[in-house]
Amino acid sequence: MSESQGWTLLGSYAKSGRNSTFGLVYAVMIAIITFQSHDQRYNIGTCVIILAAALFIAKKAVASHSIVGLATSAYSLIWVLPIFTTSIFYHVDGTFVLVHGILSLGVAVGAFTYLKN
Repeated sequence: MSESQGWTLLGSYAKSGRNSTFGLVYAVMIAIITFQSHDQRYNIGTCVIILAAALFIAKKAVASHSIVGLATSAYSLIWVLPIFTTSIFYHVDGTFVLVHGILSLGVAVGAFTYLKN
């Protein structure tokens, strides 16, 4: 990866590199959370995991100059809200599924591009 390369949608990465196990497992984890039914406050531990993963994704996105990676990290900041309010993500509805689905797809794209090992 050259430092002089500009920012691109998927960033610069080794095309022959291994796909990111972290990205694949994390995308599946978010997808599983999407379809868990619950009628209580959103799990704070899940929020912390998502926010910690956002830091890692941001680090990898900056290193590979990936716009999608930075967008995925910024999008993950939505999970700060359940820490401070109990009403967001309380019920599994269209918004809940959409928000989780977008994050899962963003991470899955990253697993095959800028998150490659």
